[in-house]
Amino acid sequence: MKQDVKKGTLITYDMIDLDKTTLIYQLRKEQDAMYGKYVL
Repeated sequence: MKQDVKKGTLITYDMIDLDKTTLIYQLRKEQDAMYGKYVL
């Protein structure tokens, strides 16, 4: 986490440090490209 977050606060990508070298990150980026960023 880049900053403290109060309980109940929605966590967004800009609030966390992501390791962009991991397979899971690459797969998520591919999923976002295929289906859109806001599909769960």
